Amino acid sequence: MSNRAQRVYGRKDDVFFNESWRFKEAMRVLNHEIKQALVAFYNQVESPKPIIMTSMLSTLSSCVQGYVQVKTTYGDIQPVGLITVVVAKSGERKTATDSLVMKPLTEYIKSLQNEQIKHNMELKAKKIAWNIRLSTLRSALTKAIRDGDEEQEKMILKDIEILEQQKPMAYKAAWRMLTDVTAAALLAALDGVNQSVTLHSSDAGSFFTRANMDFISNTNLIWDGKEVTISRVTTGDKLLKSAKLTMSLMIQPTVLERAITRSENVLRDSGFLSRALVTWPVSNQGARFSQHKSENDDSAMSAYYARITELNEESALYQDCEETVTLYFGHEATLILEEFNTHIERNLTDVLAEIPDAASKALNNASRIAALLHMYVYGSESKEIKRDCAVAAVGLMAYYLEEFQNLFGEKPIARLAQEYGDLLLRWSERKHPRGVTLSLSQLLQFGPNALRKKAKMELALSYLRRANKVQLWVDHSQRGKEFYIFHAVDFLNPAKTGPIPQI
Repeated sequence: MSNRAQRVYGRKDDVFFNESWRFKEAMRVLNHEIKQALVAFYNQVESPKPIIMTSMLSTLSSCVQGYVQVKTTYGDIQPVGLITVVVAKSGERKTATDSLVMKPLTEYIKSLQNEQIKHNMELKAKKIAWNIRLSTLRSALTKAIRDGDEEQEKMILKDIEILEQQKPMAYKAAWRMLTDVTAAALLAALDGVNQSVTLHSSDAGSFFTRANMDFISNTNLIWDGKEVTISRVTTGDKLLKSAKLTMSLMIQPTVLERAITRSENVLRDSGFLSRALVTWPVSNQGARFSQHKSENDDSAMSAYYARITELNEESALYQDCEETVTLYFGHEATLILEEFNTHIERNLTDVLAEIPDAASKALNNASRIAALLHMYVYGSESKEIKRDCAVAAVGLMAYYLEEFQNLFGEKPIARLAQEYGDLLLRWSERKHPRGVTLSLSQLLQFGPNALRKKAKMELALSYLRRANKVQLWVDHSQRGKEFYIFHAVDFLNPAKTGPIPQI
């Protein structure tokens, strides 16, 4: 892990460059309604856009996980709950971002918790009255038994049975948000049937440090949609049936390294991190000058808040009725996901060879993301997930896969190629937004200072060619001299449709 940590900490230091091209690809094909809200949040808080996008996904996951499930392209029914992990140093405004993005969710859950407090305050008086009735019936039963009155005894036993069914019970909201709790407390909150819990932590260091193998295994089973039985000598067995869990975690890079080292890489080897959407975005610090605010921001944020509130209310209604909504992929959406899965499979022996664990969960996570986007854009009235949501989900999943590789990959050359490629692409977009054609010698002379060595430049060009961001042109009139074509920046940035992002 020490070698991996050194590679991680040297990453993305240049604050003058924005997000990677992979994230830009994801934003290009993101649903217009969601992208409008993302841009509005960015204009307000100016945190890195991947942090905002991840917070929006966590919010959607929390809203609908209690009543929505998705039928994957391979026929399995899966929950839609996400595990997200944002790796960021202090000062990235992650807490401020979550407060802004999750506002309607936290307010709604708080109202539910207030109802629970009110109910439990009334519960004490109801229990006193119930105990008095039970005591009265028990006294009558004792007298009937002493008198040998079997008929009266049967009637009283029947009354006791009815009274037991009317016993006042403590109210346990089926939908809760927890912050910085122990593993035992989190599993206790999920005890019962169809409990929906969001664990939200802006400082998840203690959580990662305390997580043991039993907890990680149970969390993995919940993510997989399996039942979990927890056996304890003191409290007996607890059954977690149809439990729904969203985990929104933020951790500093040095703390993550210590947690992984201390756990002897259990977090990775157990499959917990491979189930997560992990990102370490480019920092905006030093370039946040509040210059991006737009007159459309308020309307976009209001529309987002209104939609989240609608989903909150719908979730409560479905959970009260103990009903679920099962989404499925339409024909075109299925083709998108199948092609994405094919790309992953083909690259497991190449660029994804170092992260087979995360790659194996990519299709499942992409399915969940598509379901969440569908619920936001189209709602539960339409059960069929359409192409645009599948394309957007694949774009986002491709980004998270690359982030996972950058953080945990074992091949330095693959990571360096991606970093150099991103650097060269940003340079061309800034210096030549209308596109340009340059030879290798010209790039070495005028390109980014960090890539003036031939080996680095060739590595960057190789990566961009493989990603279809740069084309090679051979000029036979100049004895086969090679030129590299950098395309013009897409200022229109279409949002609805687009090609499938490649791995």
